[in-house]
Amino acid sequence: MKRFFGPGLVLFFLAPITGEMLCGSSPPAQFFSVFGLLFLPVLYGGGAILVRELTLRWGKGWPTMLVLGAAYGIIEEGLEVKSFFNPYWQDVGALGAYGRWAGVNWVWTFELTIYHAVVSIAIPILLTGLLFPARRDKPWVGRKTLITLGVLLLAEVVVGALFFGGAPRWWTEAAPYFAVQAILPLMISPTTAMSLPVIGFTYPYYPAAWLYLATVLVVIGLVVLAKKLPRGEHPPEALAPPVPMGVGYYLAGAAGVACILLAFVASHVLQARGIAAAPLLVIATAAATVTALILLARRAHKAAPRVPRAARAFWFYVLGLVGIFGLFFISWGVPNLPSPGAPAVHPIVAILAVSALVALVGWKLWRMARRGAGWSDGRAVALIAGAVTLFILFSAVHEFKGNPSGKNMHGMLLVGIAWTVFLVGLGVAVRRRGRTSVECGVRNAE
Repeated sequence: MKRFFGPGLVLFFLAPITGEMLCGSSPPAQFFSVFGLLFLPVLYGGGAILVRELTLRWGKGWPTMLVLGAAYGIIEEGLEVKSFFNPYWQDVGALGAYGRWAGVNWVWTFELTIYHAVVSIAIPILLTGLLFPARRDKPWVGRKTLITLGVLLLAEVVVGALFFGGAPRWWTEAAPYFAVQAILPLMISPTTAMSLPVIGFTYPYYPAAWLYLATVLVVIGLVVLAKKLPRGEHPPEALAPPVPMGVGYYLAGAAGVACILLAFVASHVLQARGIAAAPLLVIATAAATVTALILLARRAHKAAPRVPRAARAFWFYVLGLVGIFGLFFISWGVPNLPSPGAPAVHPIVAILAVSALVALVGWKLWRMARRGAGWSDGRAVALIAGAVTLFILFSAVHEFKGNPSGKNMHGMLLVGIAWTVFLVGLGVAVRRRGRTSVECGVRNAE
């Protein structure tokens, strides 16, 4: 437990701050409420610590950490809050209709899985490693603490799966589930309450059982895949896959996406013809795809090609900015582009575009960092700064224009300013640290 009071404790709170408050999903008034302080650190912080510690103890690198981050995103959004399936979830907006098929909000699912893997998991872990450089290759929590966090996270997922809500209902129908929430904050009499036709209370949302089962299987498959990925030669914070993934991985990923999309098209055709086995086809195809990826991971290509020169820190900033901007533009902007006299962009096109963006950014990062040999703390700070720039800019928009869902966005401007100061200070500290290391090396040489 003593080890927890250090980088582990920082990550425990930094993960929810990065994943929830920075983007405005949980503004300060909501984040610092009793509910926010009790549940968000356990969910985000516990998940980030589990991902980091498992990666380290398995002796893996960033590919494993990102796959586990994707599994975490699916656990949170698919199993706990169920926003992958719930078209009425408060943040899903237009993506509850656009790209919804077979009970799944597909564009939202792809976007949010990538968001959580990168913003909620990878960035907080990388930042914590930069704050504690001497502890990068060491465990940040003990075994008992890790088990405790895992149990707490599982308990929170179960509570969310049972009680998180969905579509609006009549007050009299919702009251058995939310009586405490209805009476305490509103303090209204039963007569007044019964006169209200609809208020913001909901039944817990339960997706189809086969969807929930498929989600559990996908999470298990991703965890197995993460453990089967090649063993890294550097600690996770090096952000360097030392074993080149090779063309086979990209072809396998593209084939996996194509197989799943074809399975859903076939499922749609079967459902239209009244064949009830359509969901089983989707589950079987997803399982076969994950199995194929695991087998390919065990036969990783180890040939190291020519190593190019590492790019400057500025280009890492640009790559981070373009990656996050592209993710949100494709997921939210493209579906809403004006198209007079022409059909809207098909959701499958948006999903394929997001997949292509992820592959391109990953490949470019690998090349720019000279496959890990040219990676440095300064470039890491630049990459993070680029990735969060969009959220920092939108913090002012949230502050002055509010949020369509009616959240209290006061304080978001201060959040953006605080993050700017933090990143600038971290960049200065990293630069001084590098100069000190060089000077020490010169003295030792003399």
